[in-house]
Amino acid sequence: MGAGETPDVVVAPPSVLDEIAKSGKFDNTARVEVGRVGIGVAVRDGAPKPDISTIDAFKRAVLDADSLVYNRASTGAVC
Repeated sequence: MGAGETPDVVVAPPSVLDEIAKSGKFDNTARVEVGRVGIGVAVRDGAPKPDISTIDAFKRAVLDADSLVYNRASTGAVC
């Protein structure tokens, strides 16, 4: 699409579809959600489980962590 081609089908996260729709390359009214991907939290063995029960607690857990690992590769978003 970056080279100017118009796709027949696009499978991507909603934020990516929104950006592509702005270019006029497809009919955004024909868009159908086909799935969802959740996000999980993993904690190393022996470490206490962080409180992620509220947005503020989640922010504190992230800010207080000694280290974090996150994956942007599978989102389709350009970060």
